[in-house]
Amino acid sequence: MLKRHLTAFSFIEMEVFDDQQPIQIFNVEGQLLHQQQSSRGKQRIDVSRFNKEVILVNIGDTSELIRLTK
Repeated sequence: MLKRHLTAFSFIEMEVFDDQQPIQIFNVEGQLLHQQQSSRGKQRIDVSRFNKEVILVNIGDTSELIRLTK
């Protein structure tokens, strides 16, 4: 499992190499904030509606910790 601290403002962008990988975003309480299926290539997700907090982004078997700052 890969974990890195990143900073995001209004969107996060990621490169996905496999089609149909589930993308899920959770807050620190474990509540699901966003979910979608990926397609191959760059994915851009609007996170401006989320509170300033740390979120966990799962893409298939990979996880990233991201600190949202506004």
